[in-house]
Amino acid sequence: MRAGHPASSRQERSRIVAGIWWVASLLLVSVTGLAGCQTLEPIPTPTATRTPILPTATLTPTSTATPLPTSTPTPTPTPTLPPELVLPPYATIADTCPPLPADLYFLREGVLGVCPAEGNVPMELPVSVQARGRTIIDYRVSLDQRRIAYVTDAGELYAFDRPSFTHIYLPTSGAVIGHGVAWFDIVPDGEKVIYLSWGVQANPGPAIDSDGSGALLAISVGDPRQLQQLIGSCMGTPERPCQGFLLSPDGSRLAVLDANGLWRVDLDARVEPRLLAHSDQEGARLRGWSPDGQALVLDMVVGGMPSLIVLSAEATGLLLAPSPLCPTPCAIGTTWANVEGGGAELWVTWDTPGQGCYGRIPETTAGDGAQAVQPEVVSCGTPNFALHPRSPLADSPYLLPPANLAVLQAASPGMYGGVYAVDREAAPGDTAAAVVALMPNDLADQGGLIWSQSGSAFVHVNGEGEPTVLGIMDPPALWAVDELLRGATRISWSETHP
Repeated sequence: MRAGHPASSRQERSRIVAGIWWVASLLLVSVTGLAGCQTLEPIPTPTATRTPILPTATLTPTSTATPLPTSTPTPTPTPTLPPELVLPPYATIADTCPPLPADLYFLREGVLGVCPAEGNVPMELPVSVQARGRTIIDYRVSLDQRRIAYVTDAGELYAFDRPSFTHIYLPTSGAVIGHGVAWFDIVPDGEKVIYLSWGVQANPGPAIDSDGSGALLAISVGDPRQLQQLIGSCMGTPERPCQGFLLSPDGSRLAVLDANGLWRVDLDARVEPRLLAHSDQEGARLRGWSPDGQALVLDMVVGGMPSLIVLSAEATGLLLAPSPLCPTPCAIGTTWANVEGGGAELWVTWDTPGQGCYGRIPETTAGDGAQAVQPEVVSCGTPNFALHPRSPLADSPYLLPPANLAVLQAASPGMYGGVYAVDREAAPGDTAAAVVALMPNDLADQGGLIWSQSGSAFVHVNGEGEPTVLGIMDPPALWAVDELLRGATRISWSETHP
């Protein structure tokens, strides 16, 4: 029994050794696989896919810096053509003069020209045989349009009679041109020409200063050989010369401005000249008569600033005390407007560096001796209608009710430059609501407006006085005449606006 025991032990040990060997083999294989001579490629790490997080109904606020507000620029409005335009929006190029309410005169290269009222090509009026080679420097047309007085650069005075197509030489006494200007006019019926003769002694009184004074004379156009009528004198010095005269609308009086003051001189030599006003200020200038001949307008410079003065033609020896109207630089425009029931009131435009204004001076009653008054300010424009006053206002009774006035308007935000009409009865600040557009146009060089007396037509002139656009109200028409009338200056209608 004891003899079999060693064999069993040996078998058990063999099984244990075999198990150990198998375990060792497995470990060796594993180690060999990991530490073999080939490097295994790493297994790529899978990229995590983000699961979208939907916003919850209530977010927990996170403390962040508050951004500063940014300024948003206000866009400048683009100008648009007004829908209520009276005239066509674009001008038609004029190859000839269109039919007009009156003859339109001009000077071009020293020659007098005219666009006839019936239309057709511009005509050049011939000059006298004696004046050939001379240059015409100024002219006046009689109210009846029958005769035209003109002065040449040689100081010669002529009258052109249109019905007979003849020229009449008017022999003058003394020099017609003095201090660079010729003062002359023709009475409404064309029968007389009034002129200032420089250096001529008007009366047997004290000797005049020949360089600053002169005599006022009237010469008959129908018979220039008649003795000329001595009307009066215009006194001055070389430093403060005679400032000339203006003929009243009816042709019966002269307003004469000299170194002694403002005078009313009647063409009836039996009436003594009347001193209306005087001033210690220099630089006064005559602007014109009222339509009824009962008031006068002057402008003066006070402390470098312009002022406007209106006074009665029946005043006596007033001392003018002007007050500034606007700061320099400042442009002033004036026009007379008829008022209901008769009479007239003066409307004024003036500008400041930032805007334009218009106002009125009430009617001046003849004989009350009233002197200058400041305009009653009506409007200085609104943000949408910044008035441009470089052109006088003008009545347009054929186009609009008499209460309306036409204004040359500069371009402003949201508005084209052009010609507009404003209601002169509108309350201050209501300008934008009372504007009617007559003509839009790019008026880079503002220039001015020259209206016919009826207000039925106008010419826009540039800064050099050359015509650019011609507007006709009835029937509405707009013509570009810058090429047709290139070089023309001193534009005037045969019936001019007062």
